Amino acid sequence: MLDCVTKDKTESRVLLAEDNLVNQQVTYAMLERLGCTVVLATDGREVFEALQQTDYDLILMDCQMPVVDGYTAATEIRRQEQEVGVESRIPIIAVTANMEEENRLRCFTAGMDDFLGKPFSMVLLKKILYRWLPPEKAIDAKLTILPEDISELSSPIPQGLANAALDKAALDNIRQLQQPGQPDLLGKVIEIYLQDVPSMITTLYRAVEQRDAETVRREAHRLKSCSANLGATSMAASGRKLEEMGRNCELGDAIGVLGSLEREFSLVQRALMQESGVG
Repeated sequence: MLDCVTKDKTESRVLLAEDNLVNQQVTYAMLERLGCTVVLATDGREVFEALQQTDYDLILMDCQMPVVDGYTAATEIRRQEQEVGVESRIPIIAVTANMEEENRLRCFTAGMDDFLGKPFSMVLLKKILYRWLPPEKAIDAKLTILPEDISELSSPIPQGLANAALDKAALDNIRQLQQPGQPDLLGKVIEIYLQDVPSMITTLYRAVEQRDAETVRREAHRLKSCSANLGATSMAASGRKLEEMGRNCELGDAIGVLGSLEREFSLVQRALMQESGVG
């Protein structure tokens, strides 16, 4: 579990529950840039431990985590709040790549308050923080919603980007989070991604061969999420297909999708290495 040093009494204290290393790095950097003090939990059990140690202004809760998932963690937090009779409950924001109505209902039933769809921009994160943080903390200049932010919120992603190996705008967004004097954030995120994806693909092949639909669903969800954060749109789309196959227990075409995904990864790998100055 990671913790930042508190810089200011008025800073917002955010508990980030996320097990995916790429998503951790990007979201952590966004929150720091927005002036928040951040504590990281990698599963629901660590969320419970963190809440026992200190108070938080808000929780960003990934829904799909190992050990204890986000739905279960949110339900337990609400139960404990009701048991002790808290005056105001802590806002819990669901962070999910599945924004379908069925999943929204599941999040609300678990006691979550709002949604952030993966991948999300810093503007969308800023909007969520402004909406849910205590007023005395949300008025910080770093969280003010500016006119240019509103235009970004309403601008769709250009369709032409979906066919490129990489959406360079996603990489530029990560570059903008770079803090002076700190290690290269984009290079670190790319390194983690290029190390993790081959093992994800291997796990998916093994799961398909063993007809293990739940592992296919879970691993494809991870791959989809981190690929989208790095702008690997075609890989994210393939991950989404595999996730649906796993969810529906229909793995007949999974090997073909995996073959396409491997070919896409070879292109993405080359492009990312060029972006990080390796290739």
